[in-house]
Amino acid sequence: MMMTMTMTMMTTIMMLMVLYVVEQVLASQEYILLPVQMDKVVQLYETMMTRHTTMIVGPTGGGKSVVLNTLAAAQTRMGIATRLYTINPKERSVVELYGVLDPNTRNWTDGLLSNIFRDINKPTDKNERKYIVYDGDVDALWVGAPRPIFYGIFRAAQCLPFPPLSSTLPSFPSSPSP
Repeated sequence: MMMTMTMTMMTTIMMLMVLYVVEQVLASQEYILLPVQMDKVVQLYETMMTRHTTMIVGPTGGGKSVVLNTLAAAQTRMGIATRLYTINPKERSVVELYGVLDPNTRNWTDGLLSNIFRDINKPTDKNERKYIVYDGDVDALWVGAPRPIFYGIFRAAQCLPFPPLSSTLPSFPSSPSP
């Protein structure tokens, strides 16, 4: 009971500290302080602490970038350097994003993400967080494109593979024939 109470109090104190720093960041950027927006930053923080992948969805101009950039700035102010690698995957081809294997020479040419992954995974003693941000319209092609790559990585590591892409995409009824 005492251990649970202590953990709950520590979590509450941490959330209050995050909320305070978020408020400071938003004020320093001269944003109007909206409780809903501050809550969204804290919710994103909590989600990022428990998930490897997070998708922020909303309309253009809805504040998605503000929430993410505020979280990054707040974490930096709290002593956790945060770096965002922002790319629009629709402005690049699959080969430019992921790389390509030359079938004749068997030489691999890195894509943008290969280079980002290599940079993110360099050993460091720093207390930092690095996020890859796909900033663009959600598209089934670029959402599904990394599945074969990750499937191979996870299979090699003897982890559970992703389910087949067809089982994760919503199915839509076909339109009636004319």
